[in-house]
Amino acid sequence: MAARTPATGGNAVSPAQRSPPAAPELLDADRTASAEVRHRTAARDVLADTIRHPDAPATVVSLAVTLGVS
Repeated sequence: MAARTPATGGNAVSPAQRSPPAAPELLDADRTASAEVRHRTAARDVLADTIRHPDAPATVVSLAVTLGVS
């Protein structure tokens, strides 16, 4: 028996999958403790991963450009 697909056709993307989950937290962290985002390797790695997401917000991409993160 074939697997049943949802009424959406099985290829719908939830809103949570459309935007990088770390984006709001990175922006909030940069506003409240910018040195943590700007100087900690782990935060810069998360920022680099976040900007690779196809729906990364322009504000996060701008932050990455400002910090020289790619």
